[in-house]
Amino acid sequence: MVNAPKPPVTWNGESYEICLPWPDVPKREWLEVEVTPKVTYVLRLREVGEHEWLVGVETPLTTCTLVELKPNTEYEMEVRAKSAAGESKPAIVTCRTGPEGGLIPSR
Repeated sequence: MVNAPKPPVTWNGESYEICLPWPDVPKREWLEVEVTPKVTYVLRLREVGEHEWLVGVETPLTTCTLVELKPNTEYEMEVRAKSAAGESKPAIVTCRTGPEGGLIPSR
C-alpha cells in the first residue's frame, strides 16, 4: 500500500472520525473509527491592549500556524489545556509581527 490514498480524517470538535479503506473490499465494509482525545487545547488571540479576542479555537493538535496577521503588530496568545477535569490555567505569550506579518522570534 505504498501509494494508497490517505484516509479521510475529520475533527467534529470532540473527536476524530476516520474511515479506513481496505484494498479490494467494498466501501460499505470499510472500518470506521472514532477517537476522542483525552486533552484538547484552547487557543485565543488578540492584539495587545484590546479587550475582545480576535479568534478562539479548540484543537487536539499541539502545533498551529497563524496566518493573515497584521504587520508590525503586538499580539497576545492564550493557551489552555482542556480535559474531563476542566481547563488549565492559561499560558499567556506576547509576540510581535514583522513588516511582512510573520512572527518575530522572542529573544
